[in-house]
Amino acid sequence: METLVRIADALGRFSARYVPSAFAVAVLLTLLAFALRLTWAGAAPMDAMKGWGGGSWELLSLPMQMAPGRWRS
Repeated sequence: METLVRIADALGRFSARYVPSAFAVAVLLTLLAFALRLTWAGAAPMDAMKGWGGGSWELLSLPMQMAPGRWRS
């Protein structure tokens, strides 16, 4: 049992040291998407910002349809 504890402790130290936080991953993916929109799609910077901010709200309709309807009157 102590071997399992040591393995779990080593894995925990490894992930705390080398795995980035979820916020850092989200920021990096946002910057990557913005850069790809500017270079590959050839969009203007303001259009890329509007598309990123406006596009996320369009994705909200499906989860709202799946949410339980107890709050509705």
